[in-house]
Amino acid sequence: MNLGILKYDANNVSFFMFSLGSAILEEYGFRGIVFPKVMQVVKGSSFRKLMFGITISGVLFGLIHFQNIFYQPFLVTFQQVMGAIPFGILMAVLYARTSTILIPMLFHFVSDFNSYFTTNSFFAGAFYNSWWQVLINYAIALLAAIIFLRPAVVNKIKLINHD
Repeated sequence: MNLGILKYDANNVSFFMFSLGSAILEEYGFRGIVFPKVMQVVKGSSFRKLMFGITISGVLFGLIHFQNIFYQPFLVTFQQVMGAIPFGILMAVLYARTSTILIPMLFHFVSDFNSYFTTNSFFAGAFYNSWWQVLINYAIALLAAIIFLRPAVVNKIKLINHD
């Protein structure tokens, strides 16, 4: 069945389900569980808790992608891990800023599903053709953190389940 630029076939349906499942599970795990738990154990100001929770959940999110070493070359996996860290940070920023897990889930789904169509690969690591793309991801995550988590905004954020 041809639906314009998208055509129905088993690979497209499989990747749709794979993207949806990983977005839900990974965001729930890293932003819904890890992020608030880290913030519970951190002592200090709300800003310190928030930054530490964002950083730890982003780094752990990136590191979990080392599991893909069994399916793709090391360099591709390493680039994927290095690219997933700022992506995880960005998802944590979105979660903190919106106070809902649905926004990071949706963003994550769109990102994974888009990577399939741009690379024709089930692994997002194939998206990175150069280290410049990884550095651009870090710059985007940093810019988003600066914009969304400036001091005037942080004071208004209700720390999820903790304040």
